[in-house]
Amino acid sequence: MEGNKDESERCISIAEKHIADGEKEKALKFLNKAEKLYPSVKARDLMEKLSKLNGSTAGRRQSGDGADNNVHKDKATRNNNRSEKGGSGHSGKSPDDYTEDQLIAVKRIKKNVKIIMKSLVSQRMQQMLI
Repeated sequence: MEGNKDESERCISIAEKHIADGEKEKALKFLNKAEKLYPSVKARDLMEKLSKLNGSTAGRRQSGDGADNNVHKDKATRNNNRSEKGGSGHSGKSPDDYTEDQLIAVKRIKKNVKIIMKSLVSQRMQQMLI
């Protein structure tokens, strides 16, 4: 059960990140998973708060006043902000945005990584044969 407790806490922290990003559905998914793994007061409290928030926003979505469109725009804005900050792992730069020295350095590193990997694989194969 203790292993499940750690995993449950991890799910709760992921849910908190989703809440901060405004992704309530994903947050609920992780909170439900946390409750199944190891029931906790913290997960139940967060689920209650989210359900209250969902109840207050459900009317706006159904009324057709464009609230859904605003949600999509907000999400797109968040994704753009992440990529500008480098948070998504892709900087969005094209090769033209790098200097010639930077491109040469990257190519040299990739070449060296290939050489090292081949060497490690051949060493491992030799050890297996011995």
